[in-house]
Amino acid sequence: MTEPAAMIDPVASSPYTRPVQVGSATLGGGHPFVLIAGPALARGGLRRGDLFSMANTLCAQTRELDVPWIFRIVAPSPEDRAATAFEDMLVVARDVHSRLRVPVAVEVHHPNDVAPAAEVADLLQIPAACCRDVELVTNAARTGRPVNIETDPSLTPADAVGLLEQVAGVGNWNVMLTARGINGESSGIDVRGLRDMRESGFPLVYDVGPDVARTDSKERAAGELAQHALTAGVDGIALIVEDDGEDADPAVGTAGYSLAALPRLLQRLKAVHRP
Repeated sequence: MTEPAAMIDPVASSPYTRPVQVGSATLGGGHPFVLIAGPALARGGLRRGDLFSMANTLCAQTRELDVPWIFRIVAPSPEDRAATAFEDMLVVARDVHSRLRVPVAVEVHHPNDVAPAAEVADLLQIPAACCRDVELVTNAARTGRPVNIETDPSLTPADAVGLLEQVAGVGNWNVMLTARGINGESSGIDVRGLRDMRESGFPLVYDVGPDVARTDSKERAAGELAQHALTAGVDGIALIVEDDGEDADPAVGTAGYSLAALPRLLQRLKAVHRP
């Protein structure tokens, strides 16, 4: 397998990753960190109005603090979601994009999801459980849309970079990785692994959710983990957010971060990440 350094593009001599433009947000290239955040769809689904309301609040929070933001809905796997969940998600994504004028990320779990998602999304997101699906990754790459691949925690950094090669290999260099914790076993950050993946030259995002789900204090843990990840050089932070008092999706557990507490977290992260 190709070592990470072999993937470095024309920015090999730069201390920054190559920039990838996702709508109005730019990941990498020394730009401020980008927040990729939104709700998780429960197995029974959430009402479209609830989803848009959360997006509207997120939009107001991030604009007030001048934090670049990409709206994302985390969806259950196809076998766990309602029959119309994917179509509902596309409707909400289109609504958020057109009414709030913000970039949106859409998760695709199956090769057949790619074409309809690409008509709506600024960013196609490959879930960790699907990251080894070559047909899915290749189909997403061929749309020309930016692609964000969540890495399975069991993958080595070299394996993760191999996923980048699948996308870049079809001529789409607008690709990034999202790391998701240490082998799914304990709460913490593999700083060396993050830095190895960053040496690919492509933007790197850290998903705080899986680690926060294993802690009692979500606000404190999310702040610490996100700060450590930014210090290690990541270009973006991914979060699942939930309204206070909302019943968490059993598939997500306690990964959701309080929408009301989010501004405090973003202020902390802005103080750490100064490009």
